[in-house]
Amino acid sequence: CILPLLTLLQASAAWTGRRYLRHGTLALRRTAGPMHAAVRMCEGDEDFQCSLQSSLKRAAVKNLGTSIESAMVPEDLAWYRAGSNSMAAALQEAKERLTKRKAEIGGEAALRELDQSIRDTEARAAARPLLKARPRLWLLDRDGCINEDIGAPGVLHTADLRLIPGSAGALRRLRLSGKVAVVTNQSARGKGLLSAADLDAIHEELRHQLAKTARGGRSGHEQWDALYVCEDASSSHRRKPEPGMILEALRDFDCAASEAVMIGDSWSDVVSAQRAGCVGVLLATGHGASLGAILQEEGVHLPVTLTATDAPVTEFMALQQSLHSAHASGVGRAVEKWICGRSKAEAALVWEALRTDVRVYANLSEAVDELAAIASGV
Repeated sequence: CILPLLTLLQASAAWTGRRYLRHGTLALRRTAGPMHAAVRMCEGDEDFQCSLQSSLKRAAVKNLGTSIESAMVPEDLAWYRAGSNSMAAALQEAKERLTKRKAEIGGEAALRELDQSIRDTEARAAARPLLKARPRLWLLDRDGCINEDIGAPGVLHTADLRLIPGSAGALRRLRLSGKVAVVTNQSARGKGLLSAADLDAIHEELRHQLAKTARGGRSGHEQWDALYVCEDASSSHRRKPEPGMILEALRDFDCAASEAVMIGDSWSDVVSAQRAGCVGVLLATGHGASLGAILQEEGVHLPVTLTATDAPVTEFMALQQSLHSAHASGVGRAVEKWICGRSKAEAALVWEALRTDVRVYANLSEAVDELAAIASGV
């Protein structure tokens, strides 16, 4: 019976500006917009029971058909009426804007635009806790993140190098908010499949394509601030998922781990960042494309946050069980389906990553747009 009352109070609190409506320990605050409000119950307060009883009485009055205003103390009534009037004005303004957009682009397109706007707002709110500090250093994987991943043994010739659409502009936007370093495993060099000169030529071509593609792009070595390459053909302290290269970058830029974000298309990128103490996010391009496809099949809109909450273990079956509780959701089904096609070693890597929240984006451009927007407010 108290839910209708809370709904009404939420509506009355959602007026333009940062205002509060307080009754005892019940606090409502405008958050994402004139139609979004958050309810916080402070159960540790000494007056909690008194406030709860008051709220229950007001709900009972409403259910009996009596005006809720008659049960309010004068100071609450003033806030309630102000909030209701502002809410009505906000709703009218939103209705007028929607009507205008329907006339401009058509009814269905306007509703799709509104739905996307709501999802974008919710997505940013979900991603905000990932950043503990404003990033000073952005770490990017190369293949599958900036340029297309063409499969093993990787890019061996400049002719094989193709940018992922939107990556050039995204990298340029990142450089406006901090330093950018490319961190990449290139085992083909360690296997003798290409020479040092060949690898240098590939990176020079990558710089050229980025400068040519991004509007107003800068030429030469300024496409990124540093390049870290691990040429080892087998596991080493520098080869991702080990954190060696990221730790080098943190030292070189005199940057705290909390001030760096790693963006890559594989779980080894995410785990490498986490082992270094940084935030790691995943792209549904390159190696991440298969997971992205399954998420799409399940009707999951990107970006999305993945997490597993059971006790920390590394066994393959335990990882599947940890996702079982989320099986009813599209995200849970998609991840469980995707995990079934992975090796035990990769499943263990995924589970290590999912001990903390992992944000998944459709591509680098989407990741940069959201993360840079959040970073500006941290």
